[in-house]
Amino acid sequence: FPLQAAIGFDISQNLFNNKRNLLVEDPADLILLNLMSGTLKSMSRTGLKEGITIMPIGGLEKLATFLLLLKSTKNNMVCLMPTASVSKTKTKQDTELWDQFINGKSFRFYDQYCEVNQASIEDLFEQNEIALALMSAYGTKVAESFKPVEGEGLITQLQFAIGRDSFDRLRIARELALLPNIKQNISEKTFNRFEKLFRDINKMM
Repeated sequence: FPLQAAIGFDISQNLFNNKRNLLVEDPADLILLNLMSGTLKSMSRTGLKEGITIMPIGGLEKLATFLLLLKSTKNNMVCLMPTASVSKTKTKQDTELWDQFINGKSFRFYDQYCEVNQASIEDLFEQNEIALALMSAYGTKVAESFKPVEGEGLITQLQFAIGRDSFDRLRIARELALLPNIKQNISEKTFNRFEKLFRDINKMM
């Protein structure tokens, strides 16, 4: 409990101190956004502009807490979430804060940048790119059992291939970040999706 409290305090302090915060679901989003932003910048293309801090908040159901915490500040916040997270706000206060935030056009969802209805950040990658990370993380046998269906979210399909109890988004993200020759192993389609996302986020900040 003391560690969790310390982590929570550190996050809240960062939110107060940083003027531009990009709120995401969890550390896997942080790793992959930093990976793609840095790689695009190294290619003289558009990544996240300087001064934007990516902050994992634990999902959209936690958003109301952070908005309430920062209600009195003038910090600029954008929320980038998996599409399936939309339904998770429950209370009247949550709904009111949600409406204020979304009416301010401070939301982006991953399905706006790919052809998947229930999208997470993994769906911005091509299936063969995810398969490479899957092979590195879980071995050839698991990678060969991964047979994604076009138009369906990859998270559910990865859980099916790996096993729900063994699935670890962070592990997949780390393996993607460790791919050798990242510029050669990532397709132009993937770079284009992320570049469009970063351009939109930059404009909103």
